Amino acid sequence: MLTWEQADNHQALWAKVAVAPEVLLMLDYDGTLAPFTAERDRAWPYDGVRESLRRLAACTGIVPVIVSGRQCHEIPPLLDLGIPLEVWGGHGAERQLPGAQCEKAALSGDLRQRLDDAFALACGQVCLRRIERKTFSVAVHVRGMDSGTASSVLDALRGQWTLLASDAALEILPFECGLELRVAGFSKARAVTQLLKDHPLAAAFYLGDDKTDEDAFRVLVPVLASGDRTGAAVLVTDRPAAVSAAQWHLVPPVQLLAFLSRLAACRC
Repeated sequence: MLTWEQADNHQALWAKVAVAPEVLLMLDYDGTLAPFTAERDRAWPYDGVRESLRRLAACTGIVPVIVSGRQCHEIPPLLDLGIPLEVWGGHGAERQLPGAQCEKAALSGDLRQRLDDAFALACGQVCLRRIERKTFSVAVHVRGMDSGTASSVLDALRGQWTLLASDAALEILPFECGLELRVAGFSKARAVTQLLKDHPLAAAFYLGDDKTDEDAFRVLVPVLASGDRTGAAVLVTDRPAAVSAAQWHLVPPVQLLAFLSRLAACRC
């Protein structure tokens, strides 16, 4: 995995990015553009991110897209750019094009009921503000809890949710300081696959920080390795880079902003 210093000096790659017909810039939100916080409705971007994204969105041929586990409607108020971007929410279950209504995949009545049951079980473990009831999943956040309590909550919840996920129609997925029960078949890989089809000639970057972003990395990296297009799968974290399918490692916020500035310098 390349450090930012090594990636910044990758002159051959940046030369290709500069002349690509388009640049597809796919960005996770929490932990990537914004620091994690226990108050999810106050997860503002790092200082400088808004200005950098506005500059990139104004550049001809750069297509910024947010790919998040949040629901689509949560992103614009937090990002607060004043300009519409394409947003994929719910780990690929929702898509909102600029200026359009959010489109959502279909959900059966049985799965909706099981998610309602999962929500009720979560309410028995933690307070309501720690629970996200999304269209295609239920997520419980334990950030800010002491480690012993957090571990007990997640273990209990995993045991209860396992019964709901017994037929593989639902899957239990850990993420940074939490656990999610999600309808199977939806992941950020779904969003990346469609975006690559929509922008077949674009240089492509995906920036993410968490286990849920590994699905996106695993889709993008083979495409880049084939030589059909340039770009990178980028792990954004201030923790030591663990095992990841990503190709680059950036430490936020300084190196994240340096990457966005470098991209702007190539294209704007």
